[in-house]
Amino acid sequence: MLIVSNKLRSCSIVPEPLISILTPVKDAATFLAAAHESVLNQTWTNWEWLICDNGSQDGSLEIINSFTDGRIRIYSESQAGVSQARNRCLNNAHGDFICMLDADDVLPPNSLKARADHLIANPEFDFCDGIVERCDQDLNKVVKTWKPAFEGDPTMELLNIRHNCFFGNTWMIRKIPEVRFDVDLRYSEDLMFFLSQSSGKIYSWVNEPVLKYRTGHFHAMSDSRGVESGYRHLAAKLPAIGFSRNEVDLFRSAAQRICVRSAVKEWRILHALKLQVAGL
Repeated sequence: MLIVSNKLRSCSIVPEPLISILTPVKDAATFLAAAHESVLNQTWTNWEWLICDNGSQDGSLEIINSFTDGRIRIYSESQAGVSQARNRCLNNAHGDFICMLDADDVLPPNSLKARADHLIANPEFDFCDGIVERCDQDLNKVVKTWKPAFEGDPTMELLNIRHNCFFGNTWMIRKIPEVRFDVDLRYSEDLMFFLSQSSGKIYSWVNEPVLKYRTGHFHAMSDSRGVESGYRHLAAKLPAIGFSRNEVDLFRSAAQRICVRSAVKEWRILHALKLQVAGL
């Protein structure tokens, strides 16, 4: 006869925290199968994947509507922009943790588990990041690797646009934040999103890949003129979320340096000189 002790009877299995994965989609039909496979292959199984199509014209919505896993929820916005699409997902998320996945990128199999385990083991941490592998367009070759190099309150790092804790939407966040993406920003909206909630919180990271980032096709950050405009608009919005004039000036100086370097690299020398003299 199998005897189960009272102690064992009284034990209950603590479920894995739910992780919400948020993905905006705009004309990403070519990449959706890879993103879909990467989510299904996660070693962490308690997830929900919220996908919002943003007025795609290439059959993307039909593809995501064919996904059958019950953990996937699909929404649609009529070309309202990536920030509105992400907000639609945020408004419907129920996770204990949230993270982002752009439709043209993929998650390594241990991406969710590595970050979630780190947050669970360290309740003082609010954000968890990890290594990003920049790959070729077919994801067959790692071109370059980005690795975080900071732990602590990330606010000043973000204001200085230091890339030791900011690659893009690679943070796992402990709980669904009250802040939302700024729908007025077409560029740097992810930086604004993190700045809106970073003060007084702690950023950390795991020493393993959490994202495979696809290069070789147009990406918002490859549009230097758009990035410059985004930095300018972001700077104008910082006072409204509590940043001082000195902090705004710090951000403007950091953004100016980046934009000058980009202009010189593209041989827009007159524009680089103008930025140096007039500022951002």
